[in-house]
Amino acid sequence: MGCSVRVVIDCTAIHPTSGGAGTYVRALVEALPGQGVMPIVVARRNDTFEWPGAAQVLRIAPNQRPVRLIWEQIGLPLVLRRLSRRAASEPQQPLVLHSPHYTSPRWLPPRICRVVTIHDLTFFSQPQSHSPIKRLLFQRAIRSSAKRADRIVAVSNATKNAYVGITGRTQHIEVAAHGVDHQRFRPVSGLSREELAADGHALSQAGVAQPFVLHLGTIEPRKQVDRLCQAFAGREHVAQGGVLLKQVQLVLAGQMWSGMEDRLPPIGPHERRLGFVSDELAATLLRHADVVVYPSAEEGFGLPILEALASGAKVVVTDAASSQEVSGGCAVTVSLLPAETFTARLAATLFEDGPDDGPDDGPDDGPDMMGRADGCSWAALFTWERSAAIHRDSYRGAAG
Repeated sequence: MGCSVRVVIDCTAIHPTSGGAGTYVRALVEALPGQGVMPIVVARRNDTFEWPGAAQVLRIAPNQRPVRLIWEQIGLPLVLRRLSRRAASEPQQPLVLHSPHYTSPRWLPPRICRVVTIHDLTFFSQPQSHSPIKRLLFQRAIRSSAKRADRIVAVSNATKNAYVGITGRTQHIEVAAHGVDHQRFRPVSGLSREELAADGHALSQAGVAQPFVLHLGTIEPRKQVDRLCQAFAGREHVAQGGVLLKQVQLVLAGQMWSGMEDRLPPIGPHERRLGFVSDELAATLLRHADVVVYPSAEEGFGLPILEALASGAKVVVTDAASSQEVSGGCAVTVSLLPAETFTARLAATLFEDGPDDGPDDGPDDGPDMMGRADGCSWAALFTWERSAAIHRDSYRGAAG
């Protein structure tokens, strides 16, 4: 197994409504003990998550982001200094700080190694999607990681390639793809009658009626949810013969960034905006959706794509590099270019050329069902245990 490493994971950027990044950090902490790593978690003072898998949880960071970022630069190194004194008496256990969300202290005490996770590079490629302060902060943090980190963890090859292009750093970068909670994200065919009944009740409580088209994920500019809403609103112009054969509901599930309300069209009569949803409701929505659409222009990973495939869903994505990497050829693709016709092509894909005309009536040997089976098989390759093993090796490499 090699030398033992003590790992401190800075989880202070994670809050209850964190999307894919939150899922990543929580799942990683839980999976690491299976790889021989018992991490120490540093969290916010108001954090209530139990952090299964952690050897110790230090809820000491300020709650508000501006103060927390200052504390990260000053308070966190002092915490690490105290922890390193114990490590000094155990030379076989180096101390590694894992910063899983871009930012990391500029200064660390001696003999403490650093691993930083990079998710997406939209702070450079799509600066208009971020506020000036946030853009400047994360651009500096990403460039700083290239200079100071002993190891970089990229969540996809697309992220790695973009990171290398921006920073010029080519060594000590590991790609650790996200995993899927396969106990939670399962196809309808794997459910019991009781579970199906519970799903029906959950959908009813959420005001969701089948058939429906689903977008799951944070609603922010680069996700192009406004384009999806426009495509859905204009569906009568592309449906067969210009006449809708069924009343399809559009369901948007995910926290909405400030200001996005003004970018989205008014809520239509067949649209449901749920806001942030629990993992349990997300799984229910994914396996019962007629189509899951992820029209993002750029991603670091795109975890909802993988969760949708694991749930047996029919998926539509763009030709963004990460979306293609994560979907593994098991989704229908809509080209991002030319941009001026993207909305029309998305509408045509959904309502004219679309993956299906209605809900499943039972087993089918046609190409669509084969594609969904391929999606489940592809998603099965992605586990949090596999991701944790790569992280473990990165910690050891940093400490070595």
